[in-house]
Amino acid sequence: MRNNKGVTLISLIVSIVLITILATTTIVTSMNSYNQMKFEGAKAEIEQMQKRTDEIAVDYQSYLQEEHEGTTSYLDYFQDRYRADFSSNLLSTMTDTSKVSAILDKDYFTGSTITEKKKYHEGSVFYFSSNDLNKYFDLKGIDDVLVDFSTRKVYSVSGITDPSDKTKIYYTASDWGENTVITTQVAKTNTQTIAANLVTKSGTNYDIEITSNVSYNHVAEVYAFTKEGSNVTYTKIDNFRIIGSDSKEMRVVVAGSGSYYFRIVDDLNNYVETTSVVTCN
Repeated sequence: MRNNKGVTLISLIVSIVLITILATTTIVTSMNSYNQMKFEGAKAEIEQMQKRTDEIAVDYQSYLQEEHEGTTSYLDYFQDRYRADFSSNLLSTMTDTSKVSAILDKDYFTGSTITEKKKYHEGSVFYFSSNDLNKYFDLKGIDDVLVDFSTRKVYSVSGITDPSDKTKIYYTASDWGENTVITTQVAKTNTQTIAANLVTKSGTNYDIEITSNVSYNHVAEVYAFTKEGSNVTYTKIDNFRIIGSDSKEMRVVVAGSGSYYFRIVDDLNNYVETTSVVTCN
């Protein structure tokens, strides 16, 4: 009778090896899928908060048109609309900025130091915990965020790690692929005029004031641009803020000397441009 024990043992070993390889591949694939799902979910949460931020910013403009006693800051708005005191949530009043240090260490906000950034963005940047988002905005499962209502930008406090490259940590939607190239605007606005003036210079940065004849509403993008003959070069400005009780003043910062014009784009892609140049030297 033929002895098949050797063949059987080899078959068993091969089977075990194949099963191990298959199991390992399945586990790795499952982990990759899970990490990718978490990544997409975290991005979706920021985008969900971004949508709510846009809604709040629009409602705030309506709030400014109403009659109120005293000031009409975002603090007043949240007190009236949400019955919430977020004064301790303001970036400018935070004594412990360790939770948001990763964001502040980057160039998302104007200023070279945390103190300068806190002062420059006073009154418009809020820290909202997950509990705040759940309690006041009915947004469940979203991690802590930092929101700049002057630019309508939302930042993830913990950051979102790219599963395909662990060295990449995203904090705001523009980090993961927002197009920074200027798009073709629908139409130029004829009912609004804006004028720009140099306010201060700090190193190579220039603080510019852009005043409007009407209140700034639904500002989506701001560009500084230079003209040389028929050549026009645009630079998108991420750090802009609308100030003043009537929302007719905007502050932007440009880096580097030069002669600049400015374009303000609303969320319908209508735009208005300064008619005179601002020289920074």
